[in-house]
Amino acid sequence: MSDQATRIIEMLRAIPREGKITTSELARRLEDAGFPINQRSVQRDLERLSQLHPLIADTRSKPFGWKWAKDAKAITLPGLSEAEALTFHLVEKHLEGLLPASTVSDLRPYFRAASEKLAQSAGRSPLGTWTKRIRVVPPQQHLLPPKVDREVRQTVTRTLLRGRQLRITYRAPRSATAKRHDVHPLGLIQYGQVFYLCVRYYQYPEVRIIALHRIQSATIIDKACQPPDGFNLDQWIDGGAFGFGAIGVPIELEIEFQGRTGDFLLETPLAENQTIEQRDDRLLVRATVMDTEQLRWWILSFGPRAIVRSPGALRADIAQQVHDAAAAYATARPAP
Repeated sequence: MSDQATRIIEMLRAIPREGKITTSELARRLEDAGFPINQRSVQRDLERLSQLHPLIADTRSKPFGWKWAKDAKAITLPGLSEAEALTFHLVEKHLEGLLPASTVSDLRPYFRAASEKLAQSAGRSPLGTWTKRIRVVPPQQHLLPPKVDREVRQTVTRTLLRGRQLRITYRAPRSATAKRHDVHPLGLIQYGQVFYLCVRYYQYPEVRIIALHRIQSATIIDKACQPPDGFNLDQWIDGGAFGFGAIGVPIELEIEFQGRTGDFLLETPLAENQTIEQRDDRLLVRATVMDTEQLRWWILSFGPRAIVRSPGALRADIAQQVHDAAAAYATARPAP
């Protein structure tokens, strides 16, 4: 199939049945799909296609756009198997936030068709009831996801897709006002219920994390994104980027668990070099880990059932936090 024919198919798929889509948005969708084209060419293609297909130019209000006629035959997905339907359903449920906005829009018909297929086969096929038998449970306190502006998400994913710079209005935590920044987007990361953007500010070499829901507005800058020399997203994350705050440094952790509290580490180690020594009703664990705030949160979550033996600085820090918490409880008045 020629590139032109493939482009026409992509264009027809992007035209909605409800609402409308502008030629500029169609041009952006096609560019995201790997078909660079200007708006005039899109307009000419649409005018030719409207002579062959039930397409309508909606000029009742600006911005003008295109849509399918109400009586147009539905574009179905022939031969969608139950396995394919299940896959599309799981993509919609768990991966939608990590996909480019234009891709999500293109997949909407597949998501609807997948839901219909699974509903039809629910009573007669094991795959049809599979979604009732699986759940993703977070290993921490359940939190509701923060709301992300739809246009901000679309602009951010489009910028990442094209490898461009981004101008944002960003409100820092506990700040009453937002500030404008030019950033180089380096990666989109989902951490629990929150989406973060890995960026480089202006021409500074440091890599930082900003929360997507704190971006109030976003505009693409038509300049190439410039990552720091040798930057690798996986290595940056593995280096402790999500340990809260500054990137951590490796330490030799020695921690003692009481009872069976640490048994899960027998199957899910802290590190490749982890060793475990069993002593009566205690478990002594040694491993090389990154020294981060997240590590401290994790240790404190076990209360008195986990005691840091080394390094000394970490042991002292944990002990001080436990002491401060006990003092705070001792002086705080309980609710009536």
